Amino acid sequence: MALKYILQVKTEVSLLNFIEIYLNKKTVLFSKGKINKGININLYEVLGFMFSFTFSEKVFFDYLIDENKVVEENWDYSSDIHFRLDKFYDNLLARLNMIEVCVYILNNTKEDIRLLFNGDILVLERTNGIISINKNFGFWNTSDLLGQIKMIVL
Repeated sequence: MALKYILQVKTEVSLLNFIEIYLNKKTVLFSKGKINKGININLYEVLGFMFSFTFSEKVFFDYLIDENKVVEENWDYSSDIHFRLDKFYDNLLARLNMIEVCVYILNNTKEDIRLLFNGDILVLERTNGIISINKNFGFWNTSDLLGQIKMIVL
């Protein structure tokens, strides 16, 4: 089963332009395909994941910080990147590639952001300019990934 993450950005601006700039800087060839509610970019062979871009209005979501704490949130709008990691690609490398994209977006936007695993477990967030990592999420807690995330804070 492929792993799924969603990067939710509290903005009405499409994130597709950020991703296209990022991929062009990395000289990664890509093609876009339309889906029912957005755009897909398949990078399974190159980076180990696929992007899907969507936009939503009046978003309600809840997510877990740990087994005992659920946070509920309402946003007026959300521009989202759905990551679907390829189960046949090197898992750590796919996650490193994904967090590199997230770092790029964090460094080029100011809005609130949530990265959720499977849509309901908080991995990291930026709220009012403050970035925090969910250290209760053991699957994410490898030194390589945390090192990449710490680059954001510096």
